Amino acid sequence: MSKKAVKWLYQQLPELVEKNVISAENAERIREYYEPITQRPQPKIFLAVFGIIGVVLVGLGIILILAHNWDQLTRLHRMAIAVGMLLAAQTLTGAVIWFKKDKKDSAVWAECAATLLMLIVGAAIALVGQTYHLVDDTGGYLLTWMLLSLPLVYLLNVTVPALMYLIGISLWTAVGYFDILGKQIIWALLGLATPYYYHLLRTARGKNQTVIFSWFFTLSLCFCFGFAFARYIDKLSLFTYTIWFTILYFVGSLWFDEEAAAWQKPFKLVGLLGTVSLTFLMTFRNLWLSLGDKLYWTTTKEYILAFALMAFAVLLGSRLLRTKGIQYSLFSLFGVAPLIAGAAYLIQSYDTGGVGATVLLNAYMLVISLTVIMTSIREGTLGTLNIGMIMLAALITARFFDIEFSFIVRGSVFVALGIGFLIANLVMVRRKAGGNDDEN
Repeated sequence: MSKKAVKWLYQQLPELVEKNVISAENAERIREYYEPITQRPQPKIFLAVFGIIGVVLVGLGIILILAHNWDQLTRLHRMAIAVGMLLAAQTLTGAVIWFKKDKKDSAVWAECAATLLMLIVGAAIALVGQTYHLVDDTGGYLLTWMLLSLPLVYLLNVTVPALMYLIGISLWTAVGYFDILGKQIIWALLGLATPYYYHLLRTARGKNQTVIFSWFFTLSLCFCFGFAFARYIDKLSLFTYTIWFTILYFVGSLWFDEEAAAWQKPFKLVGLLGTVSLTFLMTFRNLWLSLGDKLYWTTTKEYILAFALMAFAVLLGSRLLRTKGIQYSLFSLFGVAPLIAGAAYLIQSYDTGGVGATVLLNAYMLVISLTVIMTSIREGTLGTLNIGMIMLAALITARFFDIEFSFIVRGSVFVALGIGFLIANLVMVRRKAGGNDDEN
């Protein structure tokens, strides 16, 4: 139970004792049971944050100071400075390992020292490359820097350098040079950071550092997927990305659904946001008009990628059904997104005007919005209700100003929807009134 929930429970105990719901002895036992939670030492998050910011500023400041007179220095002096900075950072890191290994603030010192050393490694590589006019290859520089710095993550068990590694390899995917192995090597590079992620999930699940790393890992996965398969994603791009985001949602629902708050579930949240965003994008007829009859020129590789992802999504969805059942409302709501998108593409192959696909996606978006609203009302979750209202408002606004449909069509649809809402409201009011009469 979270500390906030325990505090709320403590506030309710006097009232429960006063109303004889529980005895004073039971209330005291509850306090004794949860007391260790309330007395847990606060993580020194501010110390870590300010320490890391200070280290980054020091590293950047050193680089700027050296840049001031860099052109006047000889090659020997430049090499000495680069090697000297590297040795100094390594010495500091070694001192942290030796003197701070048993201290309470050892984690903070390790994060700061490892971050500084990683910055110095990058600076040293750049300085040596500039001094001896090595190949001007940004991708090669990033890859070398990240691979040389990765051992720090496991040697010191630090998170900030691991985050920098994820950022670095993601950027390398965008700017790097790829030969025989191609861009698919990015999955091996991501795999090098996976053991540390598993270690965080096993030892510090739910903590801030694990949640932050989960967010970076999820976004890095999306970024790398887009660049790694850029050559194979063209005509079926919306369909393929819908499957991808659904896979992320399934993964989050299966293995990362234990945390209490929604922001602590990046796989689910990114999957849901991606699915809803693509669904909303596909409600515009202009998109389908621009696609026209181009589906006939879809390559075999693109079909293979889409169907491979679809097969993987089906496997995950089947496992989710077995573990949580069909009553898992969010699964039934968002899990069919790839099927809807696939049906829209199939309709588009016969109706190149885009009307059928547009109507289907608008209906699906409407169902999503209404289901979220009704579920939130039934469960009493205000945040989810606001999300559903925003989705519905966005859909209504988009269709009201959509010039691809005539005034008659738009007006008729809005009148029909309005009547439907009024009827639904009347039915709900009568049911509620009937329930109150039965209680009386």
